[in-house]
Amino acid sequence: NSQGGMRDALALLDQISVLGVNKQIDTNDINEILGKISYDTLFEVTQCIIEADCSKSVPLIDNIYAKGNEPVQIVMNLIQYFRDLMIFKNCSDKELVFSLTHISEVTYDRTKQQAEKISVSEIIQIIDRLSYYATQIKDTTNKYLWLELCIIDLTNYKNLPSAENLLKRIEQLEQQIS
Repeated sequence: NSQGGMRDALALLDQISVLGVNKQIDTNDINEILGKISYDTLFEVTQCIIEADCSKSVPLIDNIYAKGNEPVQIVMNLIQYFRDLMIFKNCSDKELVFSLTHISEVTYDRTKQQAEKISVSEIIQIIDRLSYYATQIKDTTNKYLWLELCIIDLTNYKNLPSAENLLKRIEQLEQQIS
């Protein structure tokens, strides 16, 4: 997270070490300092997107935002998570998956099952939409509104025309014509 900067790395380490005075430091503490959303939360948001559960996803995003996460950071965390799902879809070697993603041994099976529920083309489509919303959020004064629009759009992604769906429709029309 310091992107190679020694001073940045020491500053982050210093911030985290202060937390260890009164309690044991855990992953959630580190994620909070780094502005990262926990794996469990990202898993839950992604599950809402895959299941097209808008009524659950909007309050979930609101809760993440209420904890002090910036809308752009929320979207960037989701992009990273969907990128990790794409790695799962395209790499069968477990060790390679570990080296390419931020997935732990504990969350491997759960993530693998989630990745099986979505196609690569759907993941690419979702990442594309997330990238669009990241740009919109950066350029607007009402960042939270665009974050809400983003999650509502994503939970309805199956209604958007995808290349896969369009090909199926063309094949159906060709069969009807012949």
